[in-house]
Amino acid sequence: MKREIDLIKNLPEFMQEYVSLRLIGDAEAEVLQAVLNELHKIDNNQFILTADSDGLKRFEKLLGIAVVPNETLESRRKKVLAKWNDQESYTYSTFLKKLELICGADNYQIVERFKQYELEIHTDLRACDEMAELEHVIDYMLPCNLVLHLSNEMDWGAKGACGMKVIGAFTERFICSDNFKERFSCEGNHGFGGAVSSLFIIDTKERQ
Repeated sequence: MKREIDLIKNLPEFMQEYVSLRLIGDAEAEVLQAVLNELHKIDNNQFILTADSDGLKRFEKLLGIAVVPNETLESRRKKVLAKWNDQESYTYSTFLKKLELICGADNYQIVERFKQYELEIHTDLRACDEMAELEHVIDYMLPCNLVLHLSNEMDWGAKGACGMKVIGAFTERFICSDNFKERFSCEGNHGFGGAVSSLFIIDTKERQ
């Protein structure tokens, strides 16, 4: 919780009414508040989870992580955490922790077929360079004799309308005869046709 500097309340009540003292107190409080905010920033930048862009930049330089242009702060934080904790044991439970760190708690699905030496991982990663970080973790943590099926499906939630029209026509030809027998035959021709079309409507408005 950030502390707010208020010097006026430290003066006796009868002195708090003087305008000159209030102006001096407000000016000094503004300077002290800036110093306190900077100290708070320095304290937060000591830890990866609370570091801002400047703090993460220091960790990235320390770990040799290249920054991708327009990368989000949270994406950078995930990469730093993954690299910072890469000295842990290479167990399957550790791999799952790293997978959750990169993808999120409910943003991936694993299908385990260890008897067949196969593993399926389905993710929904959209942030910049997150897929590359996941591939890096998989490359050095999973054993080489394990066949991996990795897919990244991004559901953008696009909605639209689709229409279909079907027209059918049938023709038949019958032959009438007075030759009555126990066996009759019927001949006919049937034709089928279909087509698929798409329609795009672009609304263009004149800009003022």
